[in-house]
Amino acid sequence: MNMVGFQAETNRISIPAYLQSGDYVSAAYTAGMRDGDVVTAINGSSVTSFTDIQNGVVFSEGKPVVVTVNRE
Repeated sequence: MNMVGFQAETNRISIPAYLQSGDYVSAAYTAGMRDGDVVTAINGSSVTSFTDIQNGVVFSEGKPVVVTVNRE
């Protein structure tokens, strides 16, 4: 996610097909997230933007995080 980024702030996950299989599989994909998932919370804190997602992961100090998503 961090490498791809977004043109507008969103909490919708984008995992390109080339990061879903092969030698370089996205950590988000490996953790069970899928393209189009909408992140609604990280560790119980509301998420409304990509910046919120980045902050939730970066400031976890390497500890596991609980990510809540809506999937169509």
